[in-house]
Amino acid sequence: MLIRIESAFNLESTLDSGQAFRWKNRSDYFEGVLDKSIILIKQITDGLEFESFPQSEKELKPQLKYYLSLHDDLEIILKSIAVDRNIQSYIDQYKGMRILKQDPWECLISFICSSNSNVLRVKQNVEDMSAAYGEKIEAFGSIRHTFPSPKQLENASIPILRQLKLGYRAEYIHEAVKMVSQHVINPWALLEEPYEEALMTLTKIPGVGDKVANCIMLFSMGKDDAFPVDVWIDRIIKELYPEELDDYIQRKYLNQSANKKRTKNRLKSPSINRTIIKNWAREYFGDYAGWANHYMFHERRKRLLRS
Repeated sequence: MLIRIESAFNLESTLDSGQAFRWKNRSDYFEGVLDKSIILIKQITDGLEFESFPQSEKELKPQLKYYLSLHDDLEIILKSIAVDRNIQSYIDQYKGMRILKQDPWECLISFICSSNSNVLRVKQNVEDMSAAYGEKIEAFGSIRHTFPSPKQLENASIPILRQLKLGYRAEYIHEAVKMVSQHVINPWALLEEPYEEALMTLTKIPGVGDKVANCIMLFSMGKDDAFPVDVWIDRIIKELYPEELDDYIQRKYLNQSANKKRTKNRLKSPSINRTIIKNWAREYFGDYAGWANHYMFHERRKRLLRS
């Protein structure tokens, strides 16, 4: 089935940029799992062409368009974040990349897996969990599995999760399952909550710090101003915006401090430092700061993969 797209779209950058972990690049198309179906999708001149099973293409089309953020006005978003030559150059290279709107539960568990890991390993972790606890789907010559629901993971003990090579993250996943199953936290309800409240709720979950929480909010909760700061983004911002960052620190922290020396020492803490970068970026890039973040992240990741 065809999905016509009249604005810029880049399928490869959207699906293979480290924001989602269920997609496999099959050279001329992508194979993934969305909801309870296997999807084959490729970009053509007029837009996107896809097949799905067991859900029909007609049934899945609205959900796929939402997932790919095709209702968002990309021109407005990119114009909003293109505040300097640095970010404009990244937009020019990967124009059409969009921020996905994933399922919040799947995104939560996936990014708990991402802690001190890499994209390939997270993909394997997610596939292994799905194979162990999800529902089997067989179509298009592939066997895949749905991502397991909280109920399906309720009986997954920490030792069993460790057997899936999740390491110390097994305890975090076990606790997240318990908190969601017992209705302590409802990740789907956070779509309607403001950024700060959603952040506060997510960081109550063991294994979810500020960076992971911002990933979850950006990639599944429609919080376009969420700004995850990992080691790569930390380096990029300090490399590209040293003067702007120094000015922000002076204005927001040092000018208002009675003891500037003590404040400077406190700001050297890695966690505080990354919070400052996040807050500066959300102010500098505005309502779609998260999109700027992902364009920067994707460009640096692609550069490192080429080297």
